[in-house]
Amino acid sequence: MKMGLIGKIGLFFILVASVFGAKLEISNTEIVAGERVVFKLSANGQDVKFPQIDDIDGFVVSKGGVQRSSSSYTKIINGKIQRENKNIFSQSYAFFPNKDITIPAFIVEVDGKEEYTKPFKIKIISQDQMDKKIPYKVSLHVDNQNPYVGEVIKIFLQIRLDERLDVGDVRLGKNDFGDLFVDDKPVQSGKNENGYKILNIEYWARALKKGDLEIKPFEVLLGFAQRERDIFSIFGQNYDYKTIRSNPLTLHVKALPKGVSAVGDFKIDAKVDKTSTNAGKPVNVEVSISGIGGLGEIESLKKEVENATIYDDKPILKTQVENGVYKSKWSQKLAYVGTKDFTIEPFIFKFLDPRTNKVKIIQTKPIKVKVQGELSKSVEVWNASIEKPLETKFIVKKEGINWLWLILAFFLGMVTEFILFKIKRAKLKKTKLFKNQRDILQEILHLKGKNEELDGWIEKLENNIYGGDNHKINKKAIGKILKKLYI
Repeated sequence: MKMGLIGKIGLFFILVASVFGAKLEISNTEIVAGERVVFKLSANGQDVKFPQIDDIDGFVVSKGGVQRSSSSYTKIINGKIQRENKNIFSQSYAFFPNKDITIPAFIVEVDGKEEYTKPFKIKIISQDQMDKKIPYKVSLHVDNQNPYVGEVIKIFLQIRLDERLDVGDVRLGKNDFGDLFVDDKPVQSGKNENGYKILNIEYWARALKKGDLEIKPFEVLLGFAQRERDIFSIFGQNYDYKTIRSNPLTLHVKALPKGVSAVGDFKIDAKVDKTSTNAGKPVNVEVSISGIGGLGEIESLKKEVENATIYDDKPILKTQVENGVYKSKWSQKLAYVGTKDFTIEPFIFKFLDPRTNKVKIIQTKPIKVKVQGELSKSVEVWNASIEKPLETKFIVKKEGINWLWLILAFFLGMVTEFILFKIKRAKLKKTKLFKNQRDILQEILHLKGKNEELDGWIEKLENNIYGGDNHKINKKAIGKILKKLYI
């Protein structure tokens, strides 16, 4: 992991020590405890061997790959022109000391000869001392260090750069928010003030659990323009990156009162598409909670209702920042399929108002639904008549049979059967014209329990619509089952 850092991030080597042909370059000699120190050994020769360095004063050292560069130059000695080639080999090392230490002298073997570098002392200083020495600073703070679980807080990251610095690129490292849910749309702004370039980044976050939660120091990568640049390069500016860190933060998160799942100021609403329906037909209700604050931990508001079956979609949460205010809208769609009149009881929601530190309760009005007809009972009658053969009893009287009345009764029976057949065929045809799975379910739901195979299709439709499954629905198979039931 450390080798990757060495290979990808360029560094400023501000100090150089050399004896003979070997030299040691170091990024800095004063650091805050735990910061990285990078040093580079280099030598000029045809065959260069660098030392194996595993640790320095107990701190593990990682190394990058060996790099080679070459150049040639011409010189004139006693009137004769001589051309010489120069090969420079270098290798970088990195470690993370947390106390004052000395980088010792190292032996570099150059073309069979031993050459020595000079030792360097590394001094640990405080963050305040470092801030006074360097012309840049990263700071981290929050607007509320004692939030409730789920309460929205604002985290501020500020990067201050001296205008005289040649910084061409600023990047954020892999920062760890710990047990915080952070909105993925931070707000950025910048300005110039008192000789500094100031970049502000605002994050919106919610604590996921109570207790003391730590936000680790943020890492920022500053890209400084390289001094030695090929003016003919077509690949744009190259940068040397330096990592700087912010201060850490600790949040003291409080538990919410029992039964409360949000902090803010909200309102609740329930919209119904109709309050009168036929038996077996759905009534659709959309419940929404909206306002200032976060609504990320609300589960389904589905509640059992007498005389009705309930189906609920997954809740949808939308958030936005408007004029510096964090707003949320939570919504859920529910479908009620009843066989008799039923009442949808009020939807109730509790939240904590941070201004008064009191729990508020909001609720909708009850919704009464009138269910017309007894569709399921009529089907039961039809099925009963289908399952049980019609028994015709002829009573023979001694005085003889009234053939006229018998023929008339037979004719009326045929007409009745023909009308019922047309009605059922019309219903079957309507079922075949369904465009989507929700329509199919609405039309066949009242037949639940009448046919085992049809019950299986109903279950698959319910799982597809309300559970997010992806079962294949065979409309032809359903049509054949309905044909058996209706004809």
